[in-house]
Amino acid sequence: MIGKSPNQNQRDLFHLLLIDFIDTNHELVLLSNKNRLELF
Repeated sequence: MIGKSPNQNQRDLFHLLLIDFIDTNHELVLLSNKNRLELF
């Protein structure tokens, strides 16, 4: 039986996003953000 596809924007209770684990104030994250901005 074909039903509606689940909304891909909704987060599953047990499906955590990688951003939940990353400390955005970490030196490597800040450095990667700086390098990304310099490319454009």
